[in-house]
Order: sequence, then C-alpha cells, then structure tokens
Amino acid sequence: MSLIGLYVAAAAPVLQEEQEQPSCDPLTSFQCLVSHGYHTMRDTTHIADLLPSTISKSDASHHQRVDKILKKHWKPNDGFFGLSNITVNNKALAYGEVTSLGCRQLTHAMNISTSYLREKNNTVFVDVGSGVGRLITQLYLDLSMAPLFNNTLKVVGVELSQQRHDIGVRALRGALKDLLSGEEVVDPIEEHNIPHDQPNGDNITIINSENSTISFSYTFKTIELINGDAVEYFNLSKDPITHVYMSSLCFPEHLLLELQYKLLQRPSLQVVAALNRLGAFAENKATWIESEVPIQMTWGPGFVKVYQRRPTEG
Repeated sequence: MSLIGLYVAAAAPVLQEEQEQPSCDPLTSFQCLVSHGYHTMRDTTHIADLLPSTISKSDASHHQRVDKILKKHWKPNDGFFGLSNITVNNKALAYGEVTSLGCRQLTHAMNISTSYLREKNNTVFVDVGSGVGRLITQLYLDLSMAPLFNNTLKVVGVELSQQRHDIGVRALRGALKDLLSGEEVVDPIEEHNIPHDQPNGDNITIINSENSTISFSYTFKTIELINGDAVEYFNLSKDPITHVYMSSLCFPEHLLLELQYKLLQRPSLQVVAALNRLGAFAENKATWIESEVPIQMTWGPGFVKVYQRRPTEG
C-alpha cells in the first residue's frame, strides 16, 4: 500500500483515539502533534504526511514551482543503484532520502525559515551524506530563492559516492537554470534529457594532498556540492557551520562517533539533526536539547533526532 493509502486508512482511527489527548487538530497543527509524542505506526504515518502550519500562502506557491523543478531534473530512482556493491575506500554505501515534504518538515524542526534567516547572518547548513543533492537543492531553492528574500544562507552537501555527486551536479545546474530563467517549468519528459550546461558554476579542487578523499566541488553562489569524506570536510572547512543534517541510518558506529566529536568542537553550531540518536549530544544535556520529529522519507514515515543548542543566559 502506498504512503497516501496508509494515510487515508490511518486518519480516522488516529482522530478517534486522540480525542482524550491534549487538544490538537491533526489536520493543521504539526507542531502540536509532535510535542505530544504520538509515536505509534499509524500515528507516525498520519503525522509524517502533515505540512508544517507555519508555511505561508506565498511560500506554498513558491514551493509548487520548486517541486516542479525538482521533478523535472531528478529521476525518482536517482541514487538507488547497485546498493549492495558500492564501496568507496572500503566504506559501504546505502541510500534513502527525505521526500520534498520531509525536507520542509525537517527545516521547520531545525528552525530554518525565511523569517529566521532575515534575523540571522551567516547561516550555514551542511547535509552529510547528501546523495544526489535533492534535499540540499530543495532547501536552497525553497529558502535562498524565495520571493523578496535577501539571501543570508549557504548550503553544502557532502557525498562520498562520486556517481551520486555527479548526478547531483548535473541536476542542480538544470534546476538553477530553470529557476533563474523565470520561465514556466514544463512537466518532466520521460527520458529526463535535460541540458545541464548553465549555470556553469565553478569546479574547484578543495585540497591537493595525495591522501585526500575530497576531490572536487561544484559551487554556484551560496550552494556547494562536495564529493568527498565528511570527516575530512569538517577538518578543512572554515565556514561558521550552524546547522547539520546527517542521513546517518547506515553510518558505521565509529564514523558517527567521529562526526559527533568534530561537530561538538564547533562553537557556531546551533542545530544538528540525524536519523540516529547522537549519544555525544544527548549526554550533554546542559548544552543540547534533544527532541524527536516525524518526517516523511522515501521508505515511508520516519523519525529524526534533533539537537538544539540551549540559549545562553543574558
């Protein structure tokens, strides 16, 4: 059964069972449902289909255009190739994604919005395990290129697989060309033979070390797709990184620990979200607030752990 089918089947029982819970309208109040922790599978399916209620009409209109662009330049199965056989430097790779709705649920949970970005300077979002770049591109198009918005956001995707990185670069070029042209986006063609010659961006070498696993990045204004190892990226990056999402469900334990310790050393960091519980953050309750948020994934409803830095006094 499809996710939509599960949503329809689950809606009525969920509404009936929640009548005695604190008042939440599950059709309009995503945050209310999240805050009361309705975590059965039926509830999760229901909640993971809800759009955050903070999205305005103008945002929704812009999102419709972004969705058409994403659909045009990314095939549904991009990134899901040969999962059992892919390794890079003896590191096994697996794949799954946040959906377009899930991306908006994720940014809401991580407190990233156009209003937030108007108040904050130098917001830097990093997607660790960015795959074919769909999420990072959507976040950039949703926020950095929203109507009447003066960009203060930089987004970076770091992906170990060169094949997925290359797919992301080609698709991003086409997506940017469509959005910047201001022309109506046509429905995707079956073959997805989209020209990817503009905008050109810059293909630049990050590091010249022979032992480096970071090779090339594609940069256009304030969006960057990097092909390389995430730990090395955090070692090299001089950006004041504020928000990090890790598609970490299949990360080896040692890698997840190493990434946590790298992130904890960054004073600019404000929010981290991951598909796994991050023990190093969870144990540091004096500094980090842990929460769990349902979001829509390609494999169905899922949960993301969110760690937000506690506000400093004064």
